[in-house]
Amino acid sequence: ADKVVLRLSDMELLILDEADRLLAMGFRATLTDILACLPKQRRTGLFSATMGTGVSELARAGMRNPRRVTVAVQSAGGRRQATPRAVRNYWTVVPVREKLGALIQTLQEMRAGGG
Repeated sequence: ADKVVLRLSDMELLILDEADRLLAMGFRATLTDILACLPKQRRTGLFSATMGTGVSELARAGMRNPRRVTVAVQSAGGRRQATPRAVRNYWTVVPVREKLGALIQTLQEMRAGGG
């Protein structure tokens, strides 16, 4: 078996999706250790459905000048809600080498169909 070596010093971008779930599953120490090994000059995207104190602490520890973006919509009754009722999820399974093309095709079809 070949050994894969990951050179963290070359990393320019880190994406942590579902950060709240990672913390809930007990990965706080692991994430902190990983962040400590990464270059300070990098772009980091931290995504979470909820922004509890754990996620906020992770953002402060692992990011320089973090910005918080909150998405909310106004319902017909004038109330703010975090998730629009009309959200539709789509997915498709494609080989890795075809992912970009499939994404572009899907976006073009959605634009043409008004969806």
